[in-house]
Amino acid sequence: MRIFLPAVIVCLAWVPAASLAAAQDNRAETCAMEGALSPEQAIVVCGLVIDAAGSTIAARQSALLVRAEIQRRLAHLDPAMQDCDAAILLEPASAAAFELR
Repeated sequence: MRIFLPAVIVCLAWVPAASLAAAQDNRAETCAMEGALSPEQAIVVCGLVIDAAGSTIAARQSALLVRAEIQRRLAHLDPAMQDCDAAILLEPASAAAFELR
């Protein structure tokens, strides 16, 4: 019984972490999906990906570039430039970030 209880606790602790990772993956996919949401909704979802603690650098950069492109299309040029600058800070060799900027 003493061995079983810690194993159950570890499994229960892992389930929310796995669910959180899956939710972040879904947000990243939704952010990158062209036309799935209104531009305003896509900006919010991309912001969730950018701000999520468990997001990878690649996911954050991708979300920043998607959000920058949406902001550019809406003629919100200052926020678009800020997102490009943040993407460049994450990955200085990113040609996509420099091109969009």
